[in-house]
Amino acid sequence: MDLFFQKYWPEALSVRDSRRKIYKSFGLGRGSMWQVFGPKSVGCALKTGLKGHAIGKVVGDPFQMPGLFLIHKKKVIWSFEYSHVGQNPNFSGLPKMLEPALQSLGR
Repeated sequence: MDLFFQKYWPEALSVRDSRRKIYKSFGLGRGSMWQVFGPKSVGCALKTGLKGHAIGKVVGDPFQMPGLFLIHKKKVIWSFEYSHVGQNPNFSGLPKMLEPALQSLGR
């Protein structure tokens, strides 16, 4: 994941949580069959495959729903909740999209 963020937002940090404690604390549960294998997820996987990307080795719980959070002083100031596992925000636009939240912090 760190290599991923290096491309889109080098200052961002990723967290690995094999015990899923952080996921649970943010209210991120396991996805349903529909969220993991439904038409939207499969469609995203096909589009990604056409771009030359492949699904790698499964590590951890493949049904764990992802989430993105911007945290400042132990407070969540922005979040992105996935409706299915293939959904993603515009990662290259994240820094600009988050500018108002960051500016409100005096940055």
